[in-house]
Amino acid sequence: MKYLLNGLLVLLILSSCSEQPAIQEYSAEVDEVFADWDAASPGASMAIIRDGQVEYAKGYGMANMEYAIPNVSNTVFRIGSTSKQFTAACIVLLAEQGKLKLADNLSNYFPEFPDYANDITVRHLLNHTSGVRDYLTLAYLTGYGDDDFYTDEDVMKHLVNQQELNFSPGSEFLYSNSGYWLLGQVVKQVSGVSMAVYADEHIFKPLAMSNTHFHDNNSMIVVNRASGYRPVKDHYEISMTQLEMIGDGGIFTTVEDIAKWVDNFTTHKVGSQEFTNTMQTRGILTSGDTINYALGLNVTTYKGMDVIRHGGAFVGFRAELARFPAEGVAVTVLANRSDGQPSKRANQIADVIFADILETDEKEVASEKETETYIPSSEVLNAYVGSYWSDENMEYNNILIKNDTLYTGNYKLIPVAEGEFVLEVAPEIKLSFNGDDLTLVVPGRAPQVYVAYVQTEYDQAYLTMLSGNYYSEELQVYYKIEMKGEELILFVNDKEISPLKSAKGDVFVNDDIGTFEFTRTRDMISGFTLAAGRVKNLKFSKK
Repeated sequence: MKYLLNGLLVLLILSSCSEQPAIQEYSAEVDEVFADWDAASPGASMAIIRDGQVEYAKGYGMANMEYAIPNVSNTVFRIGSTSKQFTAACIVLLAEQGKLKLADNLSNYFPEFPDYANDITVRHLLNHTSGVRDYLTLAYLTGYGDDDFYTDEDVMKHLVNQQELNFSPGSEFLYSNSGYWLLGQVVKQVSGVSMAVYADEHIFKPLAMSNTHFHDNNSMIVVNRASGYRPVKDHYEISMTQLEMIGDGGIFTTVEDIAKWVDNFTTHKVGSQEFTNTMQTRGILTSGDTINYALGLNVTTYKGMDVIRHGGAFVGFRAELARFPAEGVAVTVLANRSDGQPSKRANQIADVIFADILETDEKEVASEKETETYIPSSEVLNAYVGSYWSDENMEYNNILIKNDTLYTGNYKLIPVAEGEFVLEVAPEIKLSFNGDDLTLVVPGRAPQVYVAYVQTEYDQAYLTMLSGNYYSEELQVYYKIEMKGEELILFVNDKEISPLKSAKGDVFVNDDIGTFEFTRTRDMISGFTLAAGRVKNLKFSKK
């Protein structure tokens, strides 16, 4: 009865465009992709785009829970990092106009940066191969949260203060929001106007994307804007931000406007064919290896089909745009809930659309069959439980069991074969167990090997020696480590965070911050080096 009532509510509350005969055969299957959401909860808008035109669009759930306003095809969403392709487009357009080159050095535009800026190019920033530390991570490490406000000036101060890179420019791929924020500043320098104005004049207005803009002013009124939400136990809370940075994110748009952007990749109303080619050209590392990341776009495959895609995630919003160029089809899902899983849902919609042409070779059929039937025993699952360490990444992967299900941290793992699992929220990410080794495979990156380890036990005297105040010149922040009972507790700016847990040797991990490798000078603790995802090799000295 509950599901029947929910179905009736969907028909009454949710709005959709008129169904064309061509899509009636699979519209019910598309609806099923969103059937796990209650009609009164936050949701999403989606569109299937064929040959640059909206073939089917529909809203699910509420755009605003307080006023019971449903999501529809012209609801405006923040799309997070899906914005990066628009930043890249501004850069490529300026290059076509002869106002900059992708080979220009970062120091050309920001002479205040350390000398390493001489080795970083605009293309490195576009491909996430610059090595520049991620500004959002730096802000978090400094003590800022999602609800805190800071400015472009604060971001620049943080970045200029970084005396080291994560790696030598061009040698690795590591996603960094800093690169695209810097690109936004380059657009401003070169064009003489803010990127919000430049994009509006050179992209959004020419394409008649009337409900799209870079949101660099929080006092701006946005008609039909969705509120962002996050689930908290048995209810939802508003999850928004006051930040006004753009470049790495900041686009507000609709699924209808996204269709006009998709159309431009073939009609070239904005830019030329060379513009499209440049946008979709994958990066090349100094090793000669080609990465999946192009210019604000991931160029990859899905079940045998070429797909060009990018997702976005910020506060209570999630987004995905996936284009299948050979088929002339695109799928976009824009959600106003932090658990929206738009990439997964876009894939499921693609499964519906391309049911007759998806790759079905014997290996894949066998794999799908195995996925459906392979259920590891509790004994097998328990054998995988433990902590795994990567010396290369200076990080650990914690595998645990909750309700007879394997998790990596907070992410549920789905078994697909003996010793092989995928992330439920991102099935393209795979984990495989082989003896003491755990191998993590992320598309576009080299496999990462973690080795099982047993946490080192330390005596009280050693732990007491680690206690004290530590200072980072690059972050200009104090961390305090203090013994409380038998635990080492981390404080950032005197705010208690969580315990430090022993790993191996002088290495400790903190689930909220990262990996701490303590350094010694004449058998005394002199500081530590912090690795925190998109920020590596950050040094603190003991005071």
